[in-house]
Amino acid sequence: MRIREPKTTALIFASGKMVVTGAKSEDDSKLASRKYARIIQKLGFNAKFTDFKIQNIVGSCDIKFPIRLEGLASRHHNFSSYEPELFPGLIYRMMKPKIVLLIFVSGKIVLTGAKVREEIYQAFELIYPVLSGTVPYSHCVGNILANYSKRFPQSLRRLMSVLACIGVTL
Repeated sequence: MRIREPKTTALIFASGKMVVTGAKSEDDSKLASRKYARIIQKLGFNAKFTDFKIQNIVGSCDIKFPIRLEGLASRHHNFSSYEPELFPGLIYRMMKPKIVLLIFVSGKIVLTGAKVREEIYQAFELIYPVLSGTVPYSHCVGNILANYSKRFPQSLRRLMSVLACIGVTL
């Protein structure tokens, strides 16, 4: 089932559960879920809007420079998988936050698996220095993850300004 505003698609299961995809924000997702429940009620079913939760947040961005995926795969072999014959992007499985990034040679990135928006921002802030070559691997994995929680508020503001400068859409 689809609605136009917010532009979303719902998968409705016989169990009564529903998955809503395509929302641009958490609020739009909740609003769309309520609208779908109301449509189902109007069709004569006993539907109730309960147990709403965000299961997966997806973000995408373009860092505006090409990425050497072979080099990234070899330097970060513990976290990445790159099989260009099967899929054109490198799959990078970040441990903390537990986010999966699809990284393409064009500089486009898809971040998925977040439960809250801040995990997307945190994952981008951790991967950007690696992609731009400004932070050595050991520093990225060790110090950034270890110290991130202490500096999160300042980092988030800095990340937001970086995102605005490079035209990232999340």
